[in-house]
Amino acid sequence: MTEAKVEQTEQLDKTEVWLKIATRTAWLLAISLVCAFIYYQITREDVLPVTEIAINGQFEHIAIDELQVLIEDGVEGNFFTLSVAKLYGKLLAMPWAEQVWIHRVWPDKIKINILEQKPVAIWSGNGLINAKGKLFTDDVSGFKGHLPEFVVDERYKQEIIRWNTQYQKTLNDFDLKIKKFELDERKNQSLYLSNNIKLDLGSEETAQRLTRFLKVFKSNLYREEQRISRIDLRYSNGFSVAWK
Repeated sequence: MTEAKVEQTEQLDKTEVWLKIATRTAWLLAISLVCAFIYYQITREDVLPVTEIAINGQFEHIAIDELQVLIEDGVEGNFFTLSVAKLYGKLLAMPWAEQVWIHRVWPDKIKINILEQKPVAIWSGNGLINAKGKLFTDDVSGFKGHLPEFVVDERYKQEIIRWNTQYQKTLNDFDLKIKKFELDERKNQSLYLSNNIKLDLGSEETAQRLTRFLKVFKSNLYREEQRISRIDLRYSNGFSVAWK
């Protein structure tokens, strides 16, 4: 093969390569333009706007007006561009919101589920805690006299929640409520009941001591409950009574 023919063949090969590159570039450019056009269309607020927001949950303490304002401020953009994370953060920041779920429902609906906090006690007069021991609000107005107050070191938070639940189940049969639950550094327990009697349970066999007291209380001691100030159950086989 002559040198001229070799050079001509090489030029043809280079031409084919450049044609392929140009074709691929054109396709990529066309695809990019199409994608950009689609993105522009779906991000316009007048395209696929959110027209329905469904809120599910049983609310006793979450103010509906406050909830509506938060949702209105958090719903920006259309069905695709709505920032679920931003809206989620706003709703979860409400003190009475324990959990929040947000779902998009095609083509124009946002579904919001909110689980409201369930307070179990007043924490040392500083706020309300839930069953997980989380302090979620410092507003205790309306709850004093309705929830027990825990006076206890932070280290024993979960223990006192468990004990309170256990003791209250036992006391329910006697129409008694725990008004205050104190736990000192040595884990000595004291209960203030709804009949204004203080029970000193000590730190050992506390459930058994409470049961022993209630048996006597049910049989005859209940007749004197208005005169009783304090009952010390820290004895192996009995208890002492302090009268008013």
